[in-house]
Amino acid sequence: GLHSNWVGDSVLAMARPWQSNIVKYGLVDAFVKENIGMVLNLQELGEHENCGPGILASSGFSYDPDSFMSARIGVYNFAWRDMGVPDLDKMMD
Repeated sequence: GLHSNWVGDSVLAMARPWQSNIVKYGLVDAFVKENIGMVLNLQELGEHENCGPGILASSGFSYDPDSFMSARIGVYNFAWRDMGVPDLDKMMD
């Protein structure tokens, strides 16, 4: 349900989740079980509107951040241009 890999013991690097997969595979419960407490979202608003199932009108992302936040999993957006490299100021912010 989610393309991902563990980086060390405490970071799960993943592709953007789709809302349908969050529901279908119980990803919020899986995150809670694995003690994942934060999602750092690099997706830009409206990005990937034609990929997979697209984006949600309510959030502008491929998923609803409230799905995680309602389970006390923080969601922080640091929009990063797809296939790009941010400048040093953005990296240090």
